[in-house]
Amino acid sequence: MAQAFNHFVRFLIEHEPKRNQSIVPFFALGSFILVMGLFLFNVSPTLGLILVGVSALCWTVPLAIHTVRMHQKIPGVPAELLETFELLCWLGGKRELNRRTHPELRNLLEELAEIRRTTLDALASDAWKARTKTPDGAQAVKDIEAVLRDALYDSIFIGRHLFRGKGQRETTFAKRCADP
Repeated sequence: MAQAFNHFVRFLIEHEPKRNQSIVPFFALGSFILVMGLFLFNVSPTLGLILVGVSALCWTVPLAIHTVRMHQKIPGVPAELLETFELLCWLGGKRELNRRTHPELRNLLEELAEIRRTTLDALASDAWKARTKTPDGAQAVKDIEAVLRDALYDSIFIGRHLFRGKGQRETTFAKRCADP
């Protein structure tokens, strides 16, 4: 069994936009208000129409916001990598990233992400916190973080054809991953 992603999935989660927030509570609230409005329509038609209008707002506004969020670009990700990055976020969410990635690329990405996490943890230590109080130290930390992030981005870009995307055949992908 191949080693599962751990650090790489954390990297994806850190860089994925917060656009999958649930809108179900708003629909439940809208449904409750609609039922109350229909019930009160017999007692007071004006109040019933107002509640039906409020329930319509409870349904349409969150849906519109959710639609806008789904089409937001992922911040910080290079433009040429957006499609691959969205595929990786989707695969990570479905827990299929391990199965749909070339074994060698899987190991490389996991090692890079682990090195990145270890380095960032070291930069958060007390010794480095004292150094970041100077402008040069703070700039050095920013540069180190950028280099680590760009190394992962470059590895994803180079290996972008080694991920089995949505709808691709398993046998073709297995042949591509097999030793020559």
